[in-house]
Amino acid sequence: MPIYSVYPTIGTSFVLISFVVVVLGGMGSMFGAFFGGLIIGVVEALSGVIFDPGLKEAVYFVIFIMVLLVRPSGIFSLGKGAEEVGLK
Repeated sequence: MPIYSVYPTIGTSFVLISFVVVVLGGMGSMFGAFFGGLIIGVVEALSGVIFDPGLKEAVYFVIFIMVLLVRPSGIFSLGKGAEEVGLK
């Protein structure tokens, strides 16, 4: 832990970012997770420069919600929903 100090809830910020990356890219798609991480990384870096650094999370959550409104299964989803697998 050379960059961050160690405390019991250190993983919560990383869990939120990883959740956004996986769902944004599409559940189950490694290609989507890669590009979701790339998109969130660039957005987080640029929004920290353009806006207040404390608003970085808000900016990528707004983008996350906008993408989910347009494409609920993620950008690079595999296209298999619960109906196709037989879970509903």
